[in-house]
Amino acid sequence: MNEITDENPNLIISLIENKLLKKNITEAFSLIGHFREKFPFNKKIDHFLEKQKNDLEKNHVTSKKQLLNIYKSSSKFEAIDKLIDISKKDNLNSLVYSLISNLYGELGDLNLSKSYGIKAISLNPFEENYYLNLSLTLDRLTHYNQSFELINIAKNLNPFDLKINLQFSRCSFNLKNYNLSITTFEKIIKNNHNLELKTEFLRKLLSANKFRKVLKTIDNIKSSEKNIELVIIKSAALRNLNRVNEAKELLLNLSVKNANLYSHLGLCEDARNDFVAAREYHEKALKIEPNNEFILKNLANNYYYSGDFELAIKYYKSILEKNKSNYEVRYFLSLLQLNQSNFKDGWKNFSSRWQSHTNNSKFLKINLPIYQKGKSYKSVLVWSEGGVGDQILFLRVLNYLQKENIQIYVYLDEKLN
Repeated sequence: MNEITDENPNLIISLIENKLLKKNITEAFSLIGHFREKFPFNKKIDHFLEKQKNDLEKNHVTSKKQLLNIYKSSSKFEAIDKLIDISKKDNLNSLVYSLISNLYGELGDLNLSKSYGIKAISLNPFEENYYLNLSLTLDRLTHYNQSFELINIAKNLNPFDLKINLQFSRCSFNLKNYNLSITTFEKIIKNNHNLELKTEFLRKLLSANKFRKVLKTIDNIKSSEKNIELVIIKSAALRNLNRVNEAKELLLNLSVKNANLYSHLGLCEDARNDFVAAREYHEKALKIEPNNEFILKNLANNYYYSGDFELAIKYYKSILEKNKSNYEVRYFLSLLQLNQSNFKDGWKNFSSRWQSHTNNSKFLKINLPIYQKGKSYKSVLVWSEGGVGDQILFLRVLNYLQKENIQIYVYLDEKLN
């Protein structure tokens, strides 16, 4: 991008138009992002994008009102059938496909939801809500990188939309880019006093180990001491700062005694290594809510910490039978399986650490296949997700790789160079 382009918003828009005429959508969207970055308050790009959307909507045969009536009034299956019938005649109407995508998403058929969402975007790549909806679907499919790419496009198209910014923060969090997620969320709640959003923000801070920031944020929320959920979050932050007595006192002072409270009291005792007392609280919580995954996980962890591995595995597996996507539990299970030399299941489950927020390792984003013993490779890349100590420890595998007569590339921490 040259200096003239950088300083001339009209020229950037002309360049965008030129890229669109050449069907080069990727470069056009890159320029839209550049425009937003250089001229965040210039409305010319908004008018340009609105015109693009309106021009595409001129080809629609069925009105938006009619489509929304079908979407809202019929049963989901009936609505899908009607919308698919409309799409046969009105096949350029992007909204038809977007609504079908939403309905399949609500029914839990995520692959069909994804297919129709992609179709909607292909017909109108300027509608930010299509990217938002598809990003949400991809999140549920745990395709976090793709989801983040889509919400980035939505953010360039409409940088001030609350739902888009929320999803951008959540996507960043899923990819363990905690600083970006927290910074975005802070901007959202600065002018939004929705307690539900603030509570979600606090939970993200807990997961990112920002315990002091949790305390500071809660202190700025009016009447936080009267809100049971906020008190429990504050207690969790104190416990993780090794202020266990304060954490427990906060919980005991609550008038409402529920399963969540008992489970957090159990976590306080776990932090003191009083596993027997902790287990009594966890079991008390479990009697009230026997299917609560959080409580079951805490009880399983209690058995894990106290050395009762068989019972820990039993509870971890019982959670995963009902929810295969509980990556925190799968990660803990993998550690136990590896500890017991069950390498086949252990290594398989250990891959869940990429989605686990208990383990903060980030996946190396690279388009290479994962090494599998017995397959033929010309070269292999070895990298460590841990610190210097892990890198030194796992360099032992290089001896085995050398025997396969392949070229070895190694990512090393700069301290080892």
